[in-house]
Amino acid sequence: MAYYMKKYLILSLVFVILGLSFGVYYREATKIMAYTGYTTLAVIHPHLIILGGAFNLLMFFFTRKENFPSKVKSNIFFYAYNIGLALMATMMCVRGSLQVFNVDIKSSISSMISGIAGLTHITLAFGIIMFFVNLFDLVRKQ
Repeated sequence: MAYYMKKYLILSLVFVILGLSFGVYYREATKIMAYTGYTTLAVIHPHLIILGGAFNLLMFFFTRKENFPSKVKSNIFFYAYNIGLALMATMMCVRGSLQVFNVDIKSSISSMISGIAGLTHITLAFGIIMFFVNLFDLVRKQ
């Protein structure tokens, strides 16, 4: 159980640092480019802090009190959720940077970015589903 607690605590810190860093990147990039329109960069900061930092911190406290019933299901949840979130933030950064720096890309590349972003959202959703599967297993055991 201590192993899981340490993983969640470290990931929480990493996601908070990344979230704050992307907030600075958004602010500085838009200021340098004098960009005033909407950009996807604006939403990376809260996504990483809330979905990455706060959720993993919540899981840290949760694993102190309860032990997920299946280590396999917990690992699937852990990796699907966190890898999906990291890749989703990466694709948001790519899309937002292209918007701010006014890079003209082909529609096929834009479609590819959207497709990869969609796959990362699916991975994140799968991780959330596995989280609830773990919770229901825990309730069933009690």
